[in-house]
Amino acid sequence: MNIFTKTGVAKIECDGWVKYDDVIAEHGEKCDCCGEIGQDRRTLSMACGYAMNEMNVPFKELPVANIPSFGNGLYTLRVCKDCRANWMHAIRDWFNGGGND
Repeated sequence: MNIFTKTGVAKIECDGWVKYDDVIAEHGEKCDCCGEIGQDRRTLSMACGYAMNEMNVPFKELPVANIPSFGNGLYTLRVCKDCRANWMHAIRDWFNGGGND
């Protein structure tokens, strides 16, 4: 059994292709940040009026209509708990003045 990624969708090849939902149920979902395969994923969502796809981060873009403060849309990542915690600490540190070298 091999796990492949084809256009961002993991599938298992056995006697043919298996549905993506079946792969997640059996093996888990890949963290968009560290690549770990696991069952417990969280969705990070960000809207800031900037084209976040310019940051070379594998965001999934969701268009959001009629909400001007969302600017260029909603950007999401599916991440593990450790990567979510790292993101939350980075936001806290930025807000508290850290990282402004």
